[in-house]
Amino acid sequence: MARHVPPLTSVPFRFWLPGLLSLLMLAGGTGIWMRRNVLSDRFVERNSLGDLPVEATSMQRSIEYLLSADAPEQVQQTLAEKRADPDVVTALVIDERNRITASAIRADIGRDLSEGLRPLTQRDPALGLQEAIDTARARLVGQIRSDLRRNLIVAIYPIVFGVETGELRPRRIGALVLARDLGRMKEDERRESLRGVPLMMLFFLLSSTAVVVLAHFTIARRAATLVDAANPCVFVDAADLGMAGIE
Repeated sequence: MARHVPPLTSVPFRFWLPGLLSLLMLAGGTGIWMRRNVLSDRFVERNSLGDLPVEATSMQRSIEYLLSADAPEQVQQTLAEKRADPDVVTALVIDERNRITASAIRADIGRDLSEGLRPLTQRDPALGLQEAIDTARARLVGQIRSDLRRNLIVAIYPIVFGVETGELRPRRIGALVLARDLGRMKEDERRESLRGVPLMMLFFLLSSTAVVVLAHFTIARRAATLVDAANPCVFVDAADLGMAGIE
């Protein structure tokens, strides 16, 4: 025999109403938590996409100045300093033959560009880095490539290795490749933005508990009053009915 499931209307009002309110509060808290996650990620992405071109432009100018001063070791030192930044995935400079002349990883110096880009192409082969490098050299304008799903942004800026006398356009044009990972920054921003969520959830829990207690006592008292008013048994003294002498 199938088990009989009582309808919702058979459940006491003082039970299902607080339960419904609790579910609504829980759903609201979960929605706020998810929304804050999305907003914190977008905040990091927007700021990083704005900050990376500024950083790459500053490095471009510094490197070109050092190259013009014939200070290649200083260029290497500039790139090596990026190793201290945990968010930097790749930082290197290539010449016009796609040979790495300076890198945050000293062992990469002298290698082909494809080897230096391997940490990036392994994460996203469709970034189009070689195309961006060619465009940066041809137009002498920096390029930005990003894959925000994989938390990766890359700046590619042209590097002029020097201008010969009488050249209208430099022949030796290399490129700076600077890539950053956004994963750690997103995690930090999420933790910062979600600090108030546990307190909010505690407030929801206390509010729900207060509603349950209030509903229990208020509705129970009202129910008791209605029961007393509907009770047909009324106790009357027999003398009031004139039945004192009746045996």
